[in-house]
Amino acid sequence: MALKPIDKNWKNNNRDINYVGKDFASLRENLVNYSKTYFPNTFSDFSEASPGGVFLDMAAFVGDVLTFYQDIQLKESLLLHATEKKNVMALAQSMGYKPKLTTPAVTNLTIYQTVPSTGHPNYQPN
Repeated sequence: MALKPIDKNWKNNNRDINYVGKDFASLRENLVNYSKTYFPNTFSDFSEASPGGVFLDMAAFVGDVLTFYQDIQLKESLLLHATEKKNVMALAQSMGYKPKLTTPAVTNLTIYQTVPSTGHPNYQPN
């Protein structure tokens, strides 16, 4: 009962993977192409109703969500593109900016104006 040795030479696996397409459709297409290339005898039903198609859709969905959050994190780490106040303040402080943490004054104000009127029973502005 001899065991077959496993080829551990990983350097010869020249797998061409496209890392550009980051939306759901591109990710699913890349997964289908990858499966057709490297598993042609194992997996051949790529319809949306098949269990394999469901797994491909789920993997493409997870990849789509992860790339979305990765893009948001990158955007928020750049001062020019950051939109959240805490991130803008943190990035500015890391560049040496010292913010003045003051708040504006707030008051309640009521304004009246005296206007002369004419007409005794029915008053109207003059």
